[in-house]
Amino acid sequence: MPYGPFGDYYDPNLLRIASEIRDRYFPDPGFEPGLIVDHKDGYRVRIESGQYLGHSGPVSGISNFWTWHRVDEHDNKIGEPVSGYGTELISPRTAEVIPFPGSSGPG
Repeated sequence: MPYGPFGDYYDPNLLRIASEIRDRYFPDPGFEPGLIVDHKDGYRVRIESGQYLGHSGPVSGISNFWTWHRVDEHDNKIGEPVSGYGTELISPRTAEVIPFPGSSGPG
């Protein structure tokens, strides 16, 4: 039986259903460290670190928090690193901003 970090039991069927709902309505945007993507304000950034899902297993949740650097036309870093939610970046999988759960729309 799957148990959480506090000894709570998690029904595998309910976990599967919850994962299917998350994947359908809040898909992973495809961000990963090292990837260069477009920012919603029209410039390009290199993702330095971050994660889409926080934790793992039954208590996982959506984090979608990243750190990035703006890059020039030669992909060289410009300025200081910036941190924020993936709603500020264009998903390489969908070519659009993916809204954060609970938000009314992009960004």
